[in-house]
Amino acid sequence: MQITWLGHAGIQIIANHKALYLDPVIDTYFLSNYRKADLILISTADTDHFSMECVRNLMSDAGFICGTAEAASLMNSISSLRTNEVRNFEFCKVKAMPTKPGGRNRQNSILGFLINIEDKTIYYPGDTQYLQEMNGLKPDVLLLPVGGTFSPTAREAYEWLRFIEPKIVIPIHYGRLDGTIDDANELLSLAPIHLQKRIRILKEKEMMDVDLILREISI
Repeated sequence: MQITWLGHAGIQIIANHKALYLDPVIDTYFLSNYRKADLILISTADTDHFSMECVRNLMSDAGFICGTAEAASLMNSISSLRTNEVRNFEFCKVKAMPTKPGGRNRQNSILGFLINIEDKTIYYPGDTQYLQEMNGLKPDVLLLPVGGTFSPTAREAYEWLRFIEPKIVIPIHYGRLDGTIDDANELLSLAPIHLQKRIRILKEKEMMDVDLILREISI
């Protein structure tokens, strides 16, 4: 399994010979560099998470797009997901997770995603504050927002780790509209030594081999 941070909240997952995308907002100049999507998940219709142009360019003829009701109202090819709804695809299972949006004047609903693929679990919380439903999830990979504003700060995100207990943490949701690399580094500095090796700070468009890292941290 390979995970690439596309910048801000965007993620590409290559697993089971399929390409999955979470909230891809990519400069149109680079779109041709990416594999066509078998599945795209849209956590919110906010423009920093949802680009119709990106979705149209990434989507394969046989692929699926799922997202919030607002995103589905803007693009007919998107299938609306409800909180706690589970969708089974041939290559993975997706559960739409609840969220508790922070900030003021949020007009669009928000979903998190719990993805099961290749016998691994990936948790993408979305723009949310902490929820009791996160307790004990123990995902293989946690895509953890750290930028503040509508997502948790690095210090708040660090507190989540005690309850979620992930094997690997990839800080996201910083570097463009809110937060900087300093927020990702702060998360790392807050963690005790035994947790630091689980936190992987990626450069934009950098790919990580999940299976390799899991082997490393198990040694």
